[in-house]
Amino acid sequence: TLIKSPYTISLEGNPIAFTFAITPYRAGVEALKDYKIIARLEVEEEFNSNSFSPIKESLIYPESNGCATITVQNILKSFSSHELPRFDQAIIMPLTEPCKRYRIAYRLLIGTALVDGSVQTSNSFYVLKGGLTYQQWDPKKFFTEKLATDKTFLRFPSPKEFTYPDEYKWLSWISSTDQNSIQTYYVQFGYSDGTTSDLISLQTIQALPWQPLRAAAGYNQLNLASLAEASKTVIWYQLSVQSSRAIAWRAKASSAYCLQADSANTGYQGWTTLEEYYLDDNTAVDPAVTKDNVDTDPDYVAPIINTDACPVTITRTTGWRAQASSAYCVTNDLGNLTGYQAWTTLEEYYTDDNTPVDPAVTKDNVDSDPDYVAPVENTTACALGARFGSPSGGSGDALNYSETDNLLGPAAATVTIKLDSLINSNGGTFKVNGSAMFENDTWNVILDGSGNGSFTIAINGVTHAGSAIAAHFTIISVSSGSVGSPKSYSVSKTFS
Repeated sequence: TLIKSPYTISLEGNPIAFTFAITPYRAGVEALKDYKIIARLEVEEEFNSNSFSPIKESLIYPESNGCATITVQNILKSFSSHELPRFDQAIIMPLTEPCKRYRIAYRLLIGTALVDGSVQTSNSFYVLKGGLTYQQWDPKKFFTEKLATDKTFLRFPSPKEFTYPDEYKWLSWISSTDQNSIQTYYVQFGYSDGTTSDLISLQTIQALPWQPLRAAAGYNQLNLASLAEASKTVIWYQLSVQSSRAIAWRAKASSAYCLQADSANTGYQGWTTLEEYYLDDNTAVDPAVTKDNVDTDPDYVAPIINTDACPVTITRTTGWRAQASSAYCVTNDLGNLTGYQAWTTLEEYYTDDNTPVDPAVTKDNVDSDPDYVAPVENTTACALGARFGSPSGGSGDALNYSETDNLLGPAAATVTIKLDSLINSNGGTFKVNGSAMFENDTWNVILDGSGNGSFTIAINGVTHAGSAIAAHFTIISVSSGSVGSPKSYSVSKTFS
């Protein structure tokens, strides 16, 4: 466990140490094991980039109390450096070289075996170019209490320092907070008549946590003469920096409203008011600072889709239609398919997108209802099955009569037909496809790929006045599909 680490920010010339502890660490128990800690120093490649590179890995052994300490200041010295000022720099320049972030990744081993759950990485810390004597060093108070008064970090001008107007000078400081901050650079003039000016803002920028900054500080370098009162003579000027919390604008939650069209919600949420808030902790500025949220303002917050807060209530047109899942095929009195499809139920649906209303609304499909949906012919969904078509009409005289009967049904199906009654008082013959047939005989017809087939009957009588042959035959089965209607057929001939 990491039990002691440096302050959030340290000067590179002062102690920077991490202390680890193995707990429990008892004599004769844990102390007898080959415990070791591997600690790896990682340094950020570029200031505040969150991209850390491994620098050095060290093996350390616990002392008799189970603790182990590693110091890293000597290694970190090579990663921060002074950044020389530029004569053409802007008024304020954030610096990246004097400050770096670092962290320690560590793990615990027994011998060569990794201890489960021991791989950890510390928080990130800041290291700054510079150093103080031991007597001056107080890591918890230096940056917050001593920095401004001791003026020993980087370079601060002495109070009442004499300067020539054309002299190049720079003022350096650090944003001494662990949050983003606003840095405002001010100048104030003292005049020969004993009066002083108000604070005049030269520049305002946003600084990163613990970021070093540098600003031009020479009189002509900043063109300060243009800011002084023209009728007075400047005898001194004072530069100062004020740090404040970074703020921004956001939609004020209590001003939210739902956008509507024709008195119905559209699903969009907007806000009438903006408020200032602190970026570091996301709280509103106190006392509150607000303004109207208008689209001409650069801080304008546009409406967003939020159907949770603003559920859509737009009125939609509906209608009634047959419910697909209630479809059935209409049959005749004999139970045979007719080729028509009907529905038992109607459902309400939205006409704009053809979807059922939600939650579902249904009713029975009855012919007394004005929304009734009548059956429609649909031989695809409700195939008629194998059935008799129209005969050919027949040909020949009474002694030699023939006709061809057509069959319709499923493609390539085998249809079985039975001669279920035959009355013959003539002594002639009744033939199907050239073969004599008698009562209760059957024959097969194989339909083609289009579901068509046929068979030919022939009645051959003898001269016998008043005699007749009458036949009745019926489709009794089909190899695929069902038997349709009509499924029976009769033919008869009387001889004179």
